[in-house]
Amino acid sequence: IYPALKKLEERGLLRSERMPSTRGPDRRVFETTDAGQAELEHWLLAEPIIPNDRIAYLAQLFFMGELEDLAATERFMERLRGMMASRLAVLQAIEAEWMGHIGVVENGLTEIEDHRVFHMYTTLRMGIHSLRSRVEWCDETLDALRARRGEREVAGQ
Repeated sequence: IYPALKKLEERGLLRSERMPSTRGPDRRVFETTDAGQAELEHWLLAEPIIPNDRIAYLAQLFFMGELEDLAATERFMERLRGMMASRLAVLQAIEAEWMGHIGVVENGLTEIEDHRVFHMYTTLRMGIHSLRSRVEWCDETLDALRARRGEREVAGQ
């Protein structure tokens, strides 16, 4: 994040100053400039930006058939599922902590009064939904792989 902050400062969108820290070396504190605030508002009011995600593991899986080794694909998918499940668990732990901190028990989105917290929370929920769907996709793929491997073993391949 620090290279990005430096670039924003160079463009006049942020300013910073060194402040003494109670622990360790001085810290740099950033503040949005008027130009930075205007740019932020322009960006927030623009159309949603949907990136062209390049997800390397999908490319790996796409070409995994070149190995002609379903066991290797299964191992790959098990590792991928573990990584996705770990990330999901982290986001779910953050959600649980937030819910306790802001006093929301159920129906989190409708109970949040602070509009800034509401927007942050919706972002967290996107991450949870995304990772949950990826874990489910991994499970579906692993079930299909195991069925294919079973069929090949029965057929003597």
